[in-house]
Amino acid sequence: MDFARDALKLGKKRIAIIVDDAFQYVGGKEVAFFVKGMLEIIEHPPGDYEKVVAIAATGEGLSRREIGKHL
Repeated sequence: MDFARDALKLGKKRIAIIVDDAFQYVGGKEVAFFVKGMLEIIEHPPGDYEKVVAIAATGEGLSRREIGKHL
């Protein structure tokens, strides 16, 4: 997420954040922080942007429920 914030601060106008099954490495509550970080970049960006796309995909139970809370 820091990389995405830095890219927007440096003036990038388009950015894509794509995460697929990385949640098995972070576990539990960290999943919520990760998803909220993605939403934070979209809702309150550190700079002007034209387009931000964030995709988080997982097939795991806990992670899937956590992502689903933030549609």
